Amino acid sequence: MKLQDIFTNGNFVKFEEMDRDITQQIQIRLKDFCLLPPKGVDGLFGQNTKAALDAFTKAFNLPSGMITPAIAKCLIEAKSLPLENRLLSDDDYGKAAQLINCEVAAIRAVVEVESNGNGFLKDGRPVILFEAHWFSHFTDGKYDGSNQNISSQKWNRKLYKGGALEYPRLEEAINLNREAALKSASWGLFQIMGFNYDVCGFKDVEYFVSAMYASEGKQLEVFVKFIRSQKLAGFLRNHDWANFAKGYNGPSYKANDYDGKLARAYVRWAQPAIVS
Repeated sequence: MKLQDIFTNGNFVKFEEMDRDITQQIQIRLKDFCLLPPKGVDGLFGQNTKAALDAFTKAFNLPSGMITPAIAKCLIEAKSLPLENRLLSDDDYGKAAQLINCEVAAIRAVVEVESNGNGFLKDGRPVILFEAHWFSHFTDGKYDGSNQNISSQKWNRKLYKGGALEYPRLEEAINLNREAALKSASWGLFQIMGFNYDVCGFKDVEYFVSAMYASEGKQLEVFVKFIRSQKLAGFLRNHDWANFAKGYNGPSYKANDYDGKLARAYVRWAQPAIVS
């Protein structure tokens, strides 16, 4: 059976009824949308494939639970994931705040400072920032001389290009060492570094990146896991911006006034809305 058969014949196929061929065809399409890493294309319908498929159906506002003709058609024909269904809602913020027992305003402050409220570029790719000093670290300085724009022993602000221009830098690094490249970028609304994949609950950085592509909701879930694993929730809860900044952004946070930016952003979000 193929996706085209499901669409053409109007079939409804339960997950447990799918054979390896149809599963692999679905996985290939999910890979095309970066919802599943290349290694995930194995013909086995497991947890990771289901999570990727759920992200796909949610992005297109389609029901989940089985492969319907509408889902098959979308998998065959879609060129990109719609952005509007991958954005956070006020309800999402509220649920996350409950999970880490803090105010919504505190989480929104982190989002404002880290990504100015945007988890995705206009073209649907996650917002990233590629860190040349981390790429150098993960590749033992091998490319410091030959690829100085993406590999540097020391942090250098001048190497940043910003926005969509960060992707050519990431792609250049991927061509040299894929795993090191993905680890060396910060991702999404909360700009969490790829090398934190394990403390965020992922078996490797590939699946971490797939979650970054799925939705801002997934990016928020990853943030909650990171905050919990690093024991930063208390600092966020108590508005201890200096200690939160140190744990979240590293010991050099003062150089960028990171704690001050968080404090000011929190005040803006904590102020009650003015009703006219």
